[in-house]
Amino acid sequence: MSYKKKYCLSDRSKRRRVQEEVEIPMELINVKKKSTSNLVFEPCFPKSNNTLITINDVSTSSTTAIDSVLANTVITNENEYFKELDHFSSSALSSNEDNTDNEDVTYFNDDVDQLSLFSSLIAQWAVSFNISQNALNALLKLLKHHKCFETLPIDSRTILSTNKFTSNCRAVEPGKYHHFGILNGIKQNIPDCFDYDMIQIVVGIDGLPIFKSSPEQFWPVLAYIRPNNNQVFPIGIYCGQVKPIDSNDFLKEFVDEAKILSESGIYINNKKYNFSIDAFCCDAPAKSFILKTKGHSGFFSCSRCEQEGQYLSNRICFPYTLPSNCPPKRTHDNYVLQTQEEYHIGNVSILATLPNFNITTGFCLDYMHLVCLGTVRKLILLWMKGPLEVRYPSWKIKEISSYIQIIKNKMPCEFARKPRNLDEINRWKATEFRMFLLYYGIIVTKPSLKDQHWNHFFNLSISMIILLSPDHLKYIDVARKLLDSFVKDFEIIYGRYLISHNIHGLTHLGDDYEKFGPLDNCSAFPFENYMGSLKRMLRKPHKPLEQIIKRYREICLLKSNIKPKNCAPYFSGLHTRGPTLSGSIKGKQFTTLILKSMTIKTHLERDSYFLTREKKIVKVFNIIQKENSEEVILICKIFDQKNELFIKPIKSSELDIYVVKNLSNNLHKYNIKDIKKKMILLPSNNNDLIVLPIIHSS
Repeated sequence: MSYKKKYCLSDRSKRRRVQEEVEIPMELINVKKKSTSNLVFEPCFPKSNNTLITINDVSTSSTTAIDSVLANTVITNENEYFKELDHFSSSALSSNEDNTDNEDVTYFNDDVDQLSLFSSLIAQWAVSFNISQNALNALLKLLKHHKCFETLPIDSRTILSTNKFTSNCRAVEPGKYHHFGILNGIKQNIPDCFDYDMIQIVVGIDGLPIFKSSPEQFWPVLAYIRPNNNQVFPIGIYCGQVKPIDSNDFLKEFVDEAKILSESGIYINNKKYNFSIDAFCCDAPAKSFILKTKGHSGFFSCSRCEQEGQYLSNRICFPYTLPSNCPPKRTHDNYVLQTQEEYHIGNVSILATLPNFNITTGFCLDYMHLVCLGTVRKLILLWMKGPLEVRYPSWKIKEISSYIQIIKNKMPCEFARKPRNLDEINRWKATEFRMFLLYYGIIVTKPSLKDQHWNHFFNLSISMIILLSPDHLKYIDVARKLLDSFVKDFEIIYGRYLISHNIHGLTHLGDDYEKFGPLDNCSAFPFENYMGSLKRMLRKPHKPLEQIIKRYREICLLKSNIKPKNCAPYFSGLHTRGPTLSGSIKGKQFTTLILKSMTIKTHLERDSYFLTREKKIVKVFNIIQKENSEEVILICKIFDQKNELFIKPIKSSELDIYVVKNLSNNLHKYNIKDIKKKMILLPSNNNDLIVLPIIHSS
């Protein structure tokens, strides 16, 4: 159904469609239209002894599904919210579709339970969309005109169980700090199916400006439990006109609690878990503030080695050194003893007292800031505005931008931001630089850049694909050599004085892969997303920290009442168009399949490709859920030819990158378990079709 047909329906058609979906008899619907000047609400229930009507099972399963959606931590996009709600509701209704013929309308008198459920749903909706108290109060007053909702509370604070605020903030000069607690955050966010004996958290600390017209700022201490980086929670938040004067005073409560948990462990549901801090993730300024060391513009600013920078062309740079002449690496003991005084500012950090934590390797090199916002952005700006010997004319930049526009509509739904032209480079976000680096950058720049520049960028792209992939550990040495070559060639191509703190840090990224695994295991992306959610919790400039405390308490209260269930896979787009395999498969047909890490859509070409475990590139044409079974069958066609895109430094097939041709006419069937990765299909300048894996869809 087209968008116009779906949403331009009369009131009568809408009521009829709702009735058909839920299968409520028409005689139960009693909606009377009154004039707008004299609007009267009448309940649509039979006038008996305070009875309420529901449909057996359908209502229960639908409500459970709605609860699961609303129980998510933070919902930032209204369209995504209703999309997820629709998947849950459709799943719940379709699961009961076969039994609705024999269901009877059930009458029961538990008005209080129904109103309590309705109040809970309103509270979840209000928290999910950050509805203001004034707006919620107005809604409650409107609902109370209806006879069924006369007993609803009139004040939003009752619905949300908002307690009167009692300030327990601690003074941290020159502002104040509130500690939510590590243990409270873990209990609120630990998954029900957590099968590990050790709870490891990744901690992120950074500054967050609150308002454009005020210097007031937050310094939140955030964390998530590995490997669930989508469930970020606050441990503590500082609020003040400037950042804390003393980072040790700022982190005191955090360190004290972490020591207690490390020694005594954590008891959840009568099971004891050991506790440890796996990593701290900060950008360079925040890291130097926390560790009390020199900033990124200092001569001895590298947090991994003792190399001394040089002052060239009015800036500090770190010239390339051969691996055989590399300066000694920093160690935990050297930091505590302050063996290199030029690296430190004042005393050591209180974090050095954490048990079983190496303060040198425990602070990861965040690739979001180091690579995406640091290195990739610097390269593109050098091509556009750098020295004359490396700068490209404007028509070359426009040529790259026009190529970006061609592939813009080829990017799958997993990418929330679509590619933008290079003339908007100053507005690009970190995810856009990551997309340029990992997916389409080497394709769109190939016709325009000089071979020397393209090969240099290609080395960076391939090395980061390896370091971000969970299944390429055996190529870690290849990635190290490529990054070392990138830094060495950067000095030759662009000049020694441009090897900044970020470019030098690339030589240490391989160490993080060996310690933490894929670099996404310790990146700032989850924390940056959550800090945006923190800002959206604010409703006025007055007392921002107190507002955050109240909103977080409301979220925690709703989380404790409802536990989301894992209902994947989801289906949508029911149809009967086929194709099927000569009647051998019977079941419901869908256009969309939503799995935990990817979405397959048959009606959108950009979302219909995946790689099988047998390393075949296929295109999905139909999705079938077999009758009387949970098995899902994908009807596909296979590309007959797939060739290497490159053979050096390693074959592209080792990274699941191919050039494909000739989509076969024969249909094949695959199971969900046969999917290895979702793929992106992009056209090259010579009309070849290049397929690349979406790294985060394994």
